[in-house]
Amino acid sequence: MFREMNDSYLGEVVKRALDWRSSVSPGARAAMNNAINAHVEVNGFRSADKAMTPLLLKPVTDKAGALDAIAGGVLKVWAESHGALRDEVVAFLQEESLLDGGGDTAETVLTYPPESLWDHATGKLIERHPDFSKDDLLLMSYYISGRLPDVSEESLDNPDSQSKPAIHDETGIDVGEMLAEIRERLLSMPRDDSF
Repeated sequence: MFREMNDSYLGEVVKRALDWRSSVSPGARAAMNNAINAHVEVNGFRSADKAMTPLLLKPVTDKAGALDAIAGGVLKVWAESHGALRDEVVAFLQEESLLDGGGDTAETVLTYPPESLWDHATGKLIERHPDFSKDDLLLMSYYISGRLPDVSEESLDNPDSQSKPAIHDETGIDVGEMLAEIRERLLSMPRDDSF
């Protein structure tokens, strides 16, 4: 899920999630803490989730790219920690008719707008909200909407048939490919009714 993100941004997402664990819903906190306890070891701590952020940052960041439980917990906490960002993205996606289901990822209808419409909408979202980072806006919009480019087996076997946004981060990483993986992992996670 996170392995395609540039290391700097991934570190920011994980750090924010670790710092905000105590301020989010019990469900999001439990998802992240349970994943940490199951997959991360910190010397001197029987329960790794009790360790402070500086001790957890590297091991959680390293494991977030490989383990769905950690990636899912990080995303849940990260999304809840960005209440204002979430509200702005939900309102924008509803205004643009790109969100079915009110913003709860479990109820969102997963349909795919034409590439040009999605590119235009995300560009407009970024222009409208210069106070938020481009990366945060894109990650939250994909997290909430569940709308990602076509990543069917057929399209992966035939790159010419893929319909994906031509969005690249500052390091040249194809954000569409990264988000396709995020979509697959989000869809495999259990429903979260805490929103």
